[in-house]
Amino acid sequence: MFSRSNSVAQGALAQVEAISKSQAVIEFNLDGTIVTANENFLKTLGYSLSEIQGKHHSMFVEPAMRDSAAYREFWASLNRANTRPRNTSASARAVRRSGFKPPTIPCSIAMARSVKSSSLRRT
Repeated sequence: MFSRSNSVAQGALAQVEAISKSQAVIEFNLDGTIVTANENFLKTLGYSLSEIQGKHHSMFVEPAMRDSAAYREFWASLNRANTRPRNTSASARAVRRSGFKPPTIPCSIAMARSVKSSSLRRT
């Protein structure tokens, strides 16, 4: 049984590595703080990691959206482990550089408790 579990874990790790190579990925804490982003994300949007790490997701949305009830509900929904299509307006910089409109996918652990959120975009 242990070798099967190890095989499953290795397969999952290979999938994560493949996603990171082919997608723009950014990770957020559930409060919206940016944890990290892969090179594809940084190149696509024209940021360095030091420019975004530790800042809030709201840096990527227009002020009207950032201040809206819909945006607050977006984060509340992620905290409830609900996936939902991305519907927040990307910032002008993000749109100009890439047309970036990723889905937001909560990464969960047992009992469907979200621990972080990631956005993915095919590069």
